[in-house]
Amino acid sequence: MRRASFLYAFEQYKAWLFNPRILLIIYTVVFLNDSLTVKMLEICKETGYTLNIAEPLALILSKSVNAVIIPIIFLALSTDFPRNSDNLFSIYRMSRKGLVIGEIIFSAMSALTYVIILFLGTFLYCAGSCSAGNEWSEYTAVLFSEYPEIYRRNTSLFLTSATYMQGTPYEVIFHSTALMFLYTLFLSLVIILFKQLRKKEAGVVIGIMLTLCGLATDSGASPVMWVFPITHTVYGWHFDIFMREQHFSLLGSYIYFFVLICAALVTNLALSKKVNLP
Repeated sequence: MRRASFLYAFEQYKAWLFNPRILLIIYTVVFLNDSLTVKMLEICKETGYTLNIAEPLALILSKSVNAVIIPIIFLALSTDFPRNSDNLFSIYRMSRKGLVIGEIIFSAMSALTYVIILFLGTFLYCAGSCSAGNEWSEYTAVLFSEYPEIYRRNTSLFLTSATYMQGTPYEVIFHSTALMFLYTLFLSLVIILFKQLRKKEAGVVIGIMLTLCGLATDSGASPVMWVFPITHTVYGWHFDIFMREQHFSLLGSYIYFFVLICAALVTNLALSKKVNLP
């Protein structure tokens, strides 16, 4: 069963990777970087500063609107996956539990690939134009005081102090991408759960609603916002923008996702014993 599950996951992953819809990831990378990274580099050229290679990705993952766009694009990529075929089952002779395990493995592979492409795509935009050290550049640390007019015209192109005062560049992008991966994995597990109930479209709708409702509660230190998983993906929201105060610990966010994902895994496996193959 274990071998069949991995073979099934690999076949699904290949089909997902070579599906024309995968171009949505490329379009997303281009859109996000054209709207933020390119403009940051233009300001650096104007001021003579050198951007840190991690800062554009840190900014992309700190924006509320991007925290919604990124998982919704992933949902769009996953709406018709995993795909089942009688021929595939007859080759692998899979049990219901083996099928669900294969779908879970596929979900982890696709979610990880998604965030890696976003990660590497942004780095390619910065290749040759940015420094690679693990400290914030003058663009982030001093431009607001040295060039206040440029800063006021482009405030959306700068990280808030709640982000850059609370961690190093690589620390910020590590936690941001890791938490986004956990969220996209959780969304995949929700889709698998409803797929077993033959209501896959409902799973997609619930994933979108969870994401949008989380954005709607983005109100600073409001305790309500931490009920929604999307809130935990944004590094800067964990900290106060003015004081060195924590609204919610990063460890708490990892524990939160661990509990959610474990609950989704257990529910999926338990359900696999009670329903027929979809």
